[in-house]
Amino acid sequence: MFPNLDKRKLILLVGVGLAVVVLAWLLYLALRPQPAPVTPPVNEGPGVPGGLPSAGNLNINVNQAPVSTTPLFPSASTIAEGGVTAAPALTSGSTVQPFTSAGAGARYYDLSTCQFYETQPNGERTTLSDAKYCSVQNVTWSPDGQSTVLEFPDGANVVYDFATNKQYTLPKEMTEFSFAPSGGQIVGKYLSSNPADNWIVSVNTNGSQLTPIEPMGENADKVDVSWSANNQVVALSRTGEASGLFSQQVLLIGFHGENFRSLQIEGRGFVPKWTPDGQKLLYSVYSDATNYMPMLYLVDAATDRVGQNKIALGLNTWADKCTFAGGLAYCAVPQGLPEGAGFARALAQGLPDAIWQIDLASGGTALLAQPMNEQGQGIATSGITVSADGRWLYFTDAATGQLRSVQLKP
Repeated sequence: MFPNLDKRKLILLVGVGLAVVVLAWLLYLALRPQPAPVTPPVNEGPGVPGGLPSAGNLNINVNQAPVSTTPLFPSASTIAEGGVTAAPALTSGSTVQPFTSAGAGARYYDLSTCQFYETQPNGERTTLSDAKYCSVQNVTWSPDGQSTVLEFPDGANVVYDFATNKQYTLPKEMTEFSFAPSGGQIVGKYLSSNPADNWIVSVNTNGSQLTPIEPMGENADKVDVSWSANNQVVALSRTGEASGLFSQQVLLIGFHGENFRSLQIEGRGFVPKWTPDGQKLLYSVYSDATNYMPMLYLVDAATDRVGQNKIALGLNTWADKCTFAGGLAYCAVPQGLPEGAGFARALAQGLPDAIWQIDLASGGTALLAQPMNEQGQGIATSGITVSADGRWLYFTDAATGQLRSVQLKP
């Protein structure tokens, strides 16, 4: 047909044509409209460098929140009843990782003022300290909310104790922190330029007694640091034997090299979260069976019952979008999550969340709320937490950084 076209040119033209087709297909996937939100089925279950300021004296100031908690749109319920629910903003500025420790309030770090506050559902807030820490990148709270690890962009790590108004420095090599149930110690990863020096370590909250627990070597990215409430496990390691493309063993790491039974999981992208009693593990994984979307599972994880009573919860979300209160888990589930989000989490960015409740005893699930902002739009959430009295759910608005609340009970 083309006598002057040699074989190499023909191959080149075919290759270019295929590349154009593939590029067009990728653009289609990126720009196609998102599918309509799909409500998951209800599962009833089976029967300090840079001159960081020093801490000052405790100074409590009461201020009105800049935004009213009164819903501004009539179509939303004021209490979570399974449908569209008002989620009023409690702050005007961006916040980091809210935390609830007592009563109905929530503690949080405000990026604009560089300070920590506690807010009430009516918008009243108090300063937890007059100490200011600017440019905090990440916050890890102790179980009682009395201290926190602050991580900064330059790698500096500081422990601040609100009860004593004191700060302590942790090694810059440490990252991914988790407090002991008592709050007196912290476990984390110690990462060095030499993989042979990569360890899981513990340290007192005052920065003393840095203690190696388990070497990680070149597998640091496969380790999830998480101190269980029963004090038996400090980390979970995805370094067990693989028995298939979507089947792997997760090793439970204790303080003294214990030979705990491993946890067999059917999926990749493992994200774990211990229940408050340390007896069970809520986790998410994805596989071909879930259309490569994350799926939540609940399983016994006490060292004498590891892997027993596993329940697939039927909710497509990540375990780090969940929190616990009173024998229940509360999870933010992205609506309209596309296939493949398990290995490309960015696909979930900006999707509005629905709040689901999980009964930790039975595995039963129920839709609680579809949070809406003052403009009547759905909200993508992060860092959800439930007040100690079980009446209020707090979270950070992923789009604006504002702290918002949903009333769960009258």
